[in-house]
Formats: sequence, structure tokens, C-alpha cells
Amino acid sequence: MQHLFKAINNQLPSESTCQNKVDLIANAEKMKVKELVRGKQVFVIVDETEINCKKFLNILIGDVDIPDKTYFAKCSILDSPPNTSVVSFAIDNLVKELDIQRDNF
Repeated sequence: MQHLFKAINNQLPSESTCQNKVDLIANAEKMKVKELVRGKQVFVIVDETEINCKKFLNILIGDVDIPDKTYFAKCSILDSPPNTSVVSFAIDNLVKELDIQRDNF
């Protein structure tokens, strides 16, 4: 990264500045997804991924009327292999976070 920033004659930002930017971008993207699914019938796709011996639960969400288009909704680190209750809890939390009406899910 240092070489890149030197090449473009900019100072490398601090780690805290970068983390703040990541948080801002993540929150903005979450708000976009929330707006895209507001008041619509939705579906979710749940997937488990393992990277470097860490397991992740990924959730995508989509509009039932446009099933070929999905949006990244959430990623959680798993402490144990996912089971029905872990997946149900993650989906329930997502539905609450995005203010999705139960009738639309």
C-alpha cells in the first residue's frame, strides 16, 4: 500500500481512518439494500463458507419479482457449524435490521 500511495503522491491514511471509511461505506450499502427491498416480497439465500479455517454464514436477499438479482445482506463469523437455530436466528435478525414486514418474507 505504501508503494501505491507514494506512486500517486498521497499520504497513506491511518488504520483508524480506513476503518471509519469501511464503516461508513458498509452502513451506506446496508441502507441501499434496505431501500431496495422495502415493501417488496423477498427471499433469502444462505450459504456457509470457510476461509482460513474460519466459518462464515453469508446471507443474500432478493426481490421475488426479480429472482435473478440478489444483494449481499449480511456475513457472520460462526463459532460452530451452522444448525437450524443458528440460521433461523441470523435470518430473523436480518429481517428485523432491514425492517421487512413478516407478510413480505
